[in-house]
Amino acid sequence: MPILFASGGVMLEELSFKKFLDWLKYAVVIIVILFGIILSPVVLPILPTETYISYSKKLGIAPTTAEGLALEELPQFYADMFGWEELAVTITKVYQSLPTEEQENTIVFARNYGQAGAIEYFSSKYPLPKVISPHNNYWIWGKEVSELKTVIVIGGTEEEHLKSCEEVELVAIHKCKYCIPYENNRPIFLCRKMNVDVKTLWERIRVYI
Repeated sequence: MPILFASGGVMLEELSFKKFLDWLKYAVVIIVILFGIILSPVVLPILPTETYISYSKKLGIAPTTAEGLALEELPQFYADMFGWEELAVTITKVYQSLPTEEQENTIVFARNYGQAGAIEYFSSKYPLPKVISPHNNYWIWGKEVSELKTVIVIGGTEEEHLKSCEEVELVAIHKCKYCIPYENNRPIFLCRKMNVDVKTLWERIRVYI
């Protein structure tokens, strides 16, 4: 693409030197500025969300994704800006519902780095426990964990978690507006009494994407 831009620029410059096409350089600048103004709300979050949705529909621009994800009204990188604080609030409520002595031995298990990063980011605003995740570099940072007692698990199913814990309880549903659909309606589980070796489990669930 840069090569095409460069060659096109050279062609336009040569045309602009022709006296009868002198107007061309002004026309090109006006067109670029005009289209830049029209399309800027599509690439920058400068409009209120509802206004953006209406605006993009009028332009006939459908939500896009770089990862083949299911989308609703917002493109992937816009939708990815939503839902994280709501997740932190949900986890905080679950965490604070536990007895004080149990809170001291509680950790959050996040399915991906987005969830884990949100828990860490909002830990300065809400009382949140430590978070671990098997996703990318978070897997490396979680290798230091040798024992798990109470785990707040984001996502998954009860059947899945019963393979690792003797007690599994659905305690909340994380809901968020405008967020990526797969992050909406996430179940939150409390898992107690691990029945597998943590080190062995950690090797098995590693996810590098």
